Amino acid sequence: MRDRRLRTRVEEVQGDQITLADPFPATAPITAGTEVEVTFGVSRGLYRFFSHVLRRRSEPLPHLVIAFPEEIVRIQRRRYFRLDTHLRVRFRVDPPSEDLPLSELNRYGVTENLSAGGLLLNTRDELGEGELLLGSLELPDGPLGFSGVVRRLLDGPEGVWRAGVEFINLPEADRDRVASFLFAEQRERRRLGLS
Repeated sequence: MRDRRLRTRVEEVQGDQITLADPFPATAPITAGTEVEVTFGVSRGLYRFFSHVLRRRSEPLPHLVIAFPEEIVRIQRRRYFRLDTHLRVRFRVDPPSEDLPLSELNRYGVTENLSAGGLLLNTRDELGEGELLLGSLELPDGPLGFSGVVRRLLDGPEGVWRAGVEFINLPEADRDRVASFLFAEQRERRRLGLS
């Protein structure tokens, strides 16, 4: 079977072998000799390698043993996965407090792309590097409040400000919401043949 995407975790690295927990969701067993592509993320980025299954182990729990790869390649330099997506944003520049109601977020924009670490904002409102923003991002499961800082300004069409905004002090649960949305969106685009 080709192009199955399964989740697993590394149980042990020893010599020239890597032991993985039995992948899920459970499907037809992966047999010895099967070629595999492994993608994993760490704080420094996203990496990929190719290997093959050496054997299955069933005791004490089911595991796969794969060959240690000859080469591991970084496939994304950013800390967080980023996806082009267009979501509405309401925001305020240099807010007097982080507890403002949505009605006080008096500027509007649209994301050009989004990650769990920040967003690229398109807006008709002038922005400057270093400005603090308080905002609300319209995710499908409801609004996500955020604080951010404008890290860079990019060229755009006349009258449009393109600002790279880094989230600051975003709770891990909210980062997870963003990441979950992005991965679900990417899966759906692949299913539809759009990426």
